[in-house]
Amino acid sequence: EVHVTGLDFAPAVYALFGGCAVEAVELGCATAEAEEQALLRVEQPEPGPYFIVVDGRDGVGGDYVLEIVEETPEP
Repeated sequence: EVHVTGLDFAPAVYALFGGCAVEAVELGCATAEAEEQALLRVEQPEPGPYFIVVDGRDGVGGDYVLEIVEETPEP
């Protein structure tokens, strides 16, 4: 899971899979209002390179908090 909170702007967060040698594939995106948390979940991620992109909606950016949480599968 990817959690992003824009402290003074409305964030958009994207998860991309791939690398520089191949075109990255967008796995999902999430948005939130300022000071709220955008939550993006990537179900059953494959091994390999991932990119997390934090953007500002409406062309506005600012400070943010990014947290990536690895969920442990239940037995």
